[in-house]
Amino acid sequence: MNTNDFELENMRQQMATLKSKLEQQEIINDRLIRDSLNTKLGKVKRQKWTKLILILFAMLYVPAILYWMLNLPAWFCIVSLLYFAFAAFYDFYYMNGINNGDLSREQMLDTSRRVARMKKMNARWLWFSIPFSIVWIATMAYLMFTTDSLITRANLEGALYGGAIGLIIGLAIGAYVYTRQQRQAQAIIDQIDEITKD
Repeated sequence: MNTNDFELENMRQQMATLKSKLEQQEIINDRLIRDSLNTKLGKVKRQKWTKLILILFAMLYVPAILYWMLNLPAWFCIVSLLYFAFAAFYDFYYMNGINNGDLSREQMLDTSRRVARMKKMNARWLWFSIPFSIVWIATMAYLMFTTDSLITRANLEGALYGGAIGLIIGLAIGAYVYTRQQRQAQAIIDQIDEITKD
């Protein structure tokens, strides 16, 4: 074997070793990306169940407070109950089908479509919930002033101030949760696009 053949064989072995290392590196990177994606999907699922539990709690708690503590009309309490029930159904519907696990390429593309749908429906919910909430709060304030509410006139002003403060805190928390959820959804979509673009 002459020197050129030896050097050529040596280069082939080095190239094979380098190719093997690159393939191993790609497998490790792919696994890390998939683990990161599963972590993000797990966070979305936990948020889904946390929101559903909070909505179900509000569905039971708020109408009861309105009816038994504030003595507001039954129709207003029923409308409030139906609103929370619709919110729970809508939230469950648009988050349905978003799962983590061992994701194949086809499952990733399907998950990306579902997350994009979730992001879009989450934004659409604001177009209904914000106007409804404004009307609901205004109606509640009107009923508290005009019906035989169990809150005395002296305490009514304090209750309205307390409600306004609670509303501001609730809006701040809601805005934070909404923007965080939308950012997480976009991060999942971007990451899936990065994995599946090859």
